[in-house]
Amino acid sequence: MDNLYTVSEVADKLKISDKTLRRWEDAGRFHPSRTLGNQRRYSLSDIQILDAIKHNV
Repeated sequence: MDNLYTVSEVADKLKISDKTLRRWEDAGRFHPSRTLGNQRRYSLSDIQILDAIKHNV
């Protein structure tokens, strides 16, 4: 199973803000998995997709 990353960890890796990740989700560009507590979690493959989205903005 992939390691899962938090919003802030992914934002740091991609050099974008937490708010940008949430805006992309609100706009329907990406839908991360969620924990039972409804917190967003991202896999390495999710991060690759988000990096592609970042470069196509």
